[in-house]
Amino acid sequence: MVPKVLATPREIWNLTVEPNSNYANVSWDHNFHADNSEFVLEYTLQSNKTVKTVAVKHKSHIRLAGLVEGAKYQLRVFSLVQNHISSPYVTFETSRAITTDSVDIATQGWFIGLMCAIALIILILLIVCFIKRSRGGKYPVRDKKDLPLDAVDHKDQDGSFDYQFYRALGSRLSVFVSQLTNLNPFKPKE
Repeated sequence: MVPKVLATPREIWNLTVEPNSNYANVSWDHNFHADNSEFVLEYTLQSNKTVKTVAVKHKSHIRLAGLVEGAKYQLRVFSLVQNHISSPYVTFETSRAITTDSVDIATQGWFIGLMCAIALIILILLIVCFIKRSRGGKYPVRDKKDLPLDAVDHKDQDGSFDYQFYRALGSRLSVFVSQLTNLNPFKPKE
């Protein structure tokens, strides 16, 4: 009598799911022959119990796309040829998409208005400064020309009082020196 060799039962195990926001990477192990390795991936959206299937031929991994962000799913893999052979169910949840609620301040209307107002004020100040600078030497001199001068103040032709002051001081000094020489006690009197 020939001993009977029992065939190893076909099975699917080690079903792993790596979820993202709108897809999941699914992989599993099996002991099917290469020509019988056709599988069906069945996943159910738990919020509305929608069941979808994806056929997978000659592979033991797939990227499952088109998932809903932040939703819970239940998933299993079974053999297309022997559909009674199935993996246990795995439950997973997709992550939520990262949303930023922060708003760029440069696009805000109030900020743009404030910057325009500041620029306008600076422009007006610059214009006023240039006007003042261009009028710098044009004083109303006529009013000052008609003022009466003191006895000591004599205006030069160029309008300078400083030179006239020193000239007058020098002439007074020379008069004083000449008077001193007249008082010289060593000078013989005539």
